[in-house]
Amino acid sequence: MKTVGSILKKAREEKNLSHKEIFQAIKIHPRFLQALEESNWDTFSSGVHAKGFLKNYGHYLGLDTNEVMAFFRREYDEKKNGQKIRSFIKPLSEPRMVITPGLILTTATVLFVLLFFGYVIYQYRSFAGAPILIIDQPQTDQTVSDTILNVVGRTDPDAVISLNGQEITTGGKGTFSAPITLAEGVNTLNFVAENKLGKKNTVTRTVVVRPRGMEEPEVAGATGSAEPKRRP
Repeated sequence: MKTVGSILKKAREEKNLSHKEIFQAIKIHPRFLQALEESNWDTFSSGVHAKGFLKNYGHYLGLDTNEVMAFFRREYDEKKNGQKIRSFIKPLSEPRMVITPGLILTTATVLFVLLFFGYVIYQYRSFAGAPILIIDQPQTDQTVSDTILNVVGRTDPDAVISLNGQEITTGGKGTFSAPITLAEGVNTLNFVAENKLGKKNTVTRTVVVRPRGMEEPEVAGATGSAEPKRRP
């Protein structure tokens, strides 16, 4: 059966490319490239993480990204549904837990304590700390040959994320993935996460766009500007 992995592997082999060569071009680690070609989604931290790398890899191989993403959604949904079905199947010999008043009281007490301290920690972070900001893609000082790059990362669910002054839409859990257009040469990407109290966290990435066959660009004082593509 045709899969995302088989499509990627066939396209790579037709171009006589190794995982190492692709890593040097788009800075996706060979471990993740291998996982994509094997449709091993458990290797990635989330579906958004896998989707970002998959778009970038498919685009580099010259594939129809709409077709690739359609296969991905089908396989990913089938995997999740299969996990849900297996979770409902329980062994016939599984021992039953005896529920007693003492067990209920102990469980309720533990839950109350955990919720209380969780609430205290959450409030402390909200008032005293800046939101987290983790950028999975691009990596630091990355060099690419394509002017289209997919940025992937995560922040706090209630934080607003922006790239070079342009807001990026986040998922329900604070994850984000968005394609951006780069200029040839050096591009400075300034990511800013800001929570409701105005606390900010900033991460800067430098990406160099060097088309295939060109020499290393001069970087003295020349900095490109990258802006996220606006969603329709």
